[in-house]
Amino acid sequence: MIEAEFGVKAAQFHALAAELAAFVSSDTSAAAAVEVLPEVLAAVRQGELLTCRLIERADRSGVYAIDGASSTQAYVRHVSGESDAWISKRVQVGRALADRMPVTGKAFEAGDLGLDHAHVIAQATKDLQTDLAVDLEGFLAQQAGPLTPRQLRVVAEELVAAAAPEESADAAGRKRAAQHVNLSEKLDGMWRIDGWFDAEAGLIIAKALAEFLRKPDPDGDLLTETIGHRRAEAFVQMA
Repeated sequence: MIEAEFGVKAAQFHALAAELAAFVSSDTSAAAAVEVLPEVLAAVRQGELLTCRLIERADRSGVYAIDGASSTQAYVRHVSGESDAWISKRVQVGRALADRMPVTGKAFEAGDLGLDHAHVIAQATKDLQTDLAVDLEGFLAQQAGPLTPRQLRVVAEELVAAAAPEESADAAGRKRAAQHVNLSEKLDGMWRIDGWFDAEAGLIIAKALAEFLRKPDPDGDLLTETIGHRRAEAFVQMA
């Protein structure tokens, strides 16, 4: 496919997706939705793959600087209007797919796994020796289909811990050392708390918080029944 044809097909892809999205309404039958959803999900995954690969090309070529952008992040932020976290994940996956994840790329093309699966595989294999990274990448890509990204992460961590215990221990140590919590008082008297914990500490905190988390009141105020507000209440009770 030549580049001019690629541009035309991309425009057609955009137009077709817009047409399909506009077709679905409250009048669309549930049967039609259930029938079409798997096809659309696969297409969405392929669209994400296309996005990652295009961002990687802009990233590695430096062409983004022509428009005055100081970095790939700034360029994609301008084009997409998305957050830095959204952009960072796609930059990381785009680079990993181009450099060291051929099996993941093929599964992504087929719609058998998604962006979050690919990101898990990229993170799991980035610090491993080449031969081990190749073997692990291929295995995880083949296993990813029926797994959620969280389940895939657990599988990847167990495999890395077994195959490369030193690297796994080093990674765990870095995450543990990077734990931190920030607590600050605002001028209006409100307090803000945020931070990061490693997997083990995060699980301990999440389980403890769940013990104090009340169920939402169906008749309660919408503001006070949000999960965020109820977590804040639970956190104070836990403390």
